[in-house]
Amino acid sequence: MFKRIVYLHLFLFSLLQAGTLNIGEKARYDLLEYYEYSVAQKLNDTPQMALGQSWDRDKQRLHKEPHHAYWIRFRLENPTTQTKELYMIMERNYVALMEYYQLKNGEVTYQGSEGFYRNFDTTPFNSSLRTLPITLGGHEDVEVLLKVQNFNRVDVPLKLVTKDYLIDHYQTYSLLQGMFFGIMLIMMLYNAILYFLVRYKPYLLYVGYVFFVMIYFAAYHGYLHRYIGLNPQYIYIFLGTSAIGFVVFVTYFMGQVLLLGKHFPRLYKSFKPILGYFVLLAGGLDIAIYMESFAYAQFFFTLLSGTLPLYAVMLLYTLYALAHKQVSQFALAYAMSWTVIAIVGVALMGVHLGIVPVGLGVDYLFQGAMACEAVLFSVILAYRLRELEEEKKEQQARLVHQNRLTSMGEVVSNIAHQWRQPLSEINGRVLTLDMLYRQENLTPEVLDRHLNGIEEVTEYLSTTINDFMNFFDTKKALQLFEISELLDKAFRIANVSAMAHGVALVNTFKDQGELRGYPSELLQAVLIVMHNAMDACRENHVQNPTIIVSIEQESQYLTIAIADNGGGIPPAIIDSIFDPYFSTKHQKKGVGLGLYILKMIVERNMQGEVTVSNHHSGAKFSLKIPKYFAQK
Repeated sequence: MFKRIVYLHLFLFSLLQAGTLNIGEKARYDLLEYYEYSVAQKLNDTPQMALGQSWDRDKQRLHKEPHHAYWIRFRLENPTTQTKELYMIMERNYVALMEYYQLKNGEVTYQGSEGFYRNFDTTPFNSSLRTLPITLGGHEDVEVLLKVQNFNRVDVPLKLVTKDYLIDHYQTYSLLQGMFFGIMLIMMLYNAILYFLVRYKPYLLYVGYVFFVMIYFAAYHGYLHRYIGLNPQYIYIFLGTSAIGFVVFVTYFMGQVLLLGKHFPRLYKSFKPILGYFVLLAGGLDIAIYMESFAYAQFFFTLLSGTLPLYAVMLLYTLYALAHKQVSQFALAYAMSWTVIAIVGVALMGVHLGIVPVGLGVDYLFQGAMACEAVLFSVILAYRLRELEEEKKEQQARLVHQNRLTSMGEVVSNIAHQWRQPLSEINGRVLTLDMLYRQENLTPEVLDRHLNGIEEVTEYLSTTINDFMNFFDTKKALQLFEISELLDKAFRIANVSAMAHGVALVNTFKDQGELRGYPSELLQAVLIVMHNAMDACRENHVQNPTIIVSIEQESQYLTIAIADNGGGIPPAIIDSIFDPYFSTKHQKKGVGLGLYILKMIVERNMQGEVTVSNHHSGAKFSLKIPKYFAQK
C-alpha cells in the first residue's frame, strides 16, 4: 500500500513536470516538441523507477554514452467530453529497443515493445508503420513513457493522429511506396533482360545496385517483417549489408560505364581498398548486432555513417573530372544526377548521426531521387550501348580498311603480272607494223589483223582495271549482280598469285543467277578464303595444290563453297580461327584479321552464315548468303 502511494505521488509530480498536449479537433499533432528526456540507469528499468529521476527538455544534456538507453515522456490530455481513439505513428527505421508504456494514476494500462531482438508487437493492424494505439475518455489524461535505445540518440518523431487520418495517410504512404518499388523492380527486370540479350556487364551491375536499394528500403520500412516474417535481428543485418552492397555495385557500375580504369587508373585502383574497408565495417556491424552488443554496433554504425559521405565526395570529384575531360557525352549527366543523390544521401547519413533533423523526410527524398535516377540511368545505359555499337561499327570499318590496305601490295603486284604479257604483245604488234611499213609490205588486211589484236588486248587490260576498281569500291548500296561474274572476277584477280605458287584454281559453277547484296564486300570475302587456301597449300608443301570453288543453290539461300587440299585446320583451333587477331601464320604474313573480316562481311553485312569443316585432304569454307535481304 505504501509503495502504491509513493508511485502515485511520483506520478502526480511528473504530471506537473512533463510537457502536456491538450488534444483538440486537429487530425494530427507532432509530439517531438512535448518530449522530456532522462537517462535509463539500466536496460531493465521500469517506468516507476524512471518517474523519480530528473528530466530535461534538452536531450543533448544526457550524460550517458550515446549507446545507452534513455527515457522519453510526455502527457496527453483530452479536455473534451468525447472519447478519442488516437494512434501514435512513426517510421520503423533504426531502433534497437523501444518499450512503450501508458500510465494512468501511476498504473501501467498499456505496454508494448520492439527492436533488434524483439518482434514488432505494437501494431494493432497490418501496417508497416510503427503504430501505437491510445484511447482517451472525456477529461482524461495519460502519461506516455518510451524507453529507447537507438544509434546516436536520433530523435523519435512520433505523430499523434486520428484513425481517419491514419487510414488516409497509410493509403497514400502505401501508394507512394508501391510506386517506388514498382519502378525499381521494372527497371531491375528490364536491365536484367537487356544483360542476357547483349551481355553488357554494366547492365548486370545496375541490376545489382537497384536490388540492394530495394532490399535496404524494404528492411528500413518494415516490409521484410510484414510480408515474410523475417526476424528483426536479421532485418537490421540486411540494412547494413544492403547499404554497402549498393555502394560497391554503384562504384563498379560507374567504373565500367565511364571507363574509370582507363582514364584514372590510379584513382580507380584506390577505390578497391576503400570498398574493402566499408565491407569490413558492415561486417563488424552485422556481427555486433548478431552478438547483441549494441555498444559495438553503435561504434561501427557511426564510423560507417561518418566515412560514407567522404567517399561520396570522392566519387563526385571523379565524375566531374571525367566530365571535364569529356570522355563521354553522358559524363556530365552522371555527375549532375549523382550530385543530387549524394547530397540527399549525405543528409540521410546526417540523420543517422543525429546531425540532421529527422522530420525533414530525407529518407523519402532519397527514395524519390533513386527512383528518378533508376529511370534516367536506364535511358543513359541505352544510349551508352548505342555509342558502343557505333564504336564497334567504326572499329570494324577500320579493320576492313586495314585488310584492304594490306592487300593493296599484292593487288599492285597482280596488276603488274597481269599487264606484263598484254603490254609485251601490244609492243610486239607495234614493232611488227613499223617493220612492215618500212619494208612497204604493210597491206590493209595485215593492218586490220594487228589493230584488232591490239584492241582485244586493250579490252582485256580495261577489264582487269575494272576488276581491281570493283575490289576497292567502298559503296554500301545494295546491288543486284550475277554471282558467276563476281566469281570470275575473283579468279582473274587471284590467278596470278595462284600461277606463281603452282596452285590450280578450279571452278565448277556455271550461270547461277542473280544475288542481291554488296558485291565488293563479297568479292573481298571470297578472295580472303582463296588466299588463305593458297597460303596453307604453300606452307604445307602440298603436291598438286588445288582450290575448287562451287555453288550450291537452295530456295532462299546460295552457298559458295571453297575447298582446298592444303591439309585442313587442326581441331584444337578450328573454333578460334574467326576471332580477331588470331593467326597461325608468321607475323610478317598476317595479323589475324582476314577470317574475322570474312565472318563480319558475310554474317553482319550480308545476313548470312560462315562455316568451316575439314574433309579428307583439306578445309572447306561455306559462305551461305540469302539471295535477297533488306538493307539494315
